[in-house]
Amino acid sequence: DYIEVPCEIDYDQFNVYIESATINYSRLRIAGEAGKNYTVDVTGFTPAGCTEQGAYNYTLQTDSDGNMFLYGTFAEGATVTVKDNGVTIAEKTFDTVTEAGKGYVIATEKPYVYDSTTNTYTIYNAKGLSDVAGFVNSGQTTINITLAKNIVLNENVLNEDGTLNGDGSSFQSWTPIGTANNPYKGTFDGAGYTISGLYFNKSGNYIGLIGRLGENGIIKNIGITDSYIYGYDYVGGIAGYSSKGTIENCYNSGTINGRREIGGIVGYCGSSTVENCYNTGNINGNNYVGGVIGDCSNSTVENCYSTGSINAADKVGGVVGYSSKSTVNKCYNTGDVIGTADRAHIGGVVGNNNMSATASNCYNTGNVSGTGADSCIGGVLGYNWGTGAHCYSI
Repeated sequence: DYIEVPCEIDYDQFNVYIESATINYSRLRIAGEAGKNYTVDVTGFTPAGCTEQGAYNYTLQTDSDGNMFLYGTFAEGATVTVKDNGVTIAEKTFDTVTEAGKGYVIATEKPYVYDSTTNTYTIYNAKGLSDVAGFVNSGQTTINITLAKNIVLNENVLNEDGTLNGDGSSFQSWTPIGTANNPYKGTFDGAGYTISGLYFNKSGNYIGLIGRLGENGIIKNIGITDSYIYGYDYVGGIAGYSSKGTIENCYNSGTINGRREIGGIVGYCGSSTVENCYNTGNINGNNYVGGVIGDCSNSTVENCYSTGSINAADKVGGVVGYSSKSTVNKCYNTGDVIGTADRAHIGGVVGNNNMSATASNCYNTGNVSGTGADSCIGGVLGYNWGTGAHCYSI
């Protein structure tokens, strides 16, 4: 502990009177992972040995027991914020002035808890989510994942207009759960919580919270907010690619960008089900771009909607960009849909409703437009080689 003792200099010797030692400051113990650096922001704090109260920023490393310490006096209303790679993992506000000689504790959360009986990882913070992504991508593709709270990966990623805040260099890049070789086949249950600050901005395919969802994989009850995703092909807010999977009760309000197969919820959807999902973010791409799904094949899409701005060259739709042998039912769009290529297929609900595809009980109230020559533009369906029933646009 930090102590104060009276001392005196007597010619060539320095006398310290231990018997008169006093502890005039409190001690704050912050418990984390052993041997790890954390950033600690403090307000209303007077460090031991100082007289000036103020705001301080520290970079501290935990000892072998996982502890780090601050010595001083915390005023009434003083705050302590502990961050790991810029993400807040623990906070404390002092209700009263700390007492001299008394110890206080802040405990950072465990990243996750594993239940072997259900093969489920319950996630408590950003590190826990990142850890399980590594487990899945290393081959543990059938583990179940459940959120215990809202997860913040980065803070203030988007400006109010949905554009990226800055150049992104200060943000931690996300590693999607599930790859082309190891698609995720478990159940991801967001339990009604959100993941905010998901950031990916580089070349790559199969990009989203889940990169590739495999057979019998399920994603449900999760929202993606304040997020920016840019990839090449198969890019979505919830999943980049789904094959024989299910996505339900999910939403995205982040900005999604890419080349082909780009969607607010899922980029490509094959032999899958997407229901009760919505998008409010801006979606931008080249071909096969939709507010909910970019490219949909042999799948069912029901009770989904989009309100964001959807921009692409061709095969662009408010809900689905391209639909083949799929059913789109009870879906709607209210956002602007814009296509730019010549001979583009641009629709308020489905851009290209191809062979054996059905769109029913759908509507659009958004503006649908194209800037290229000889394009197929429709309030509900841009190009239709399938079936449209009980749909309208106003």
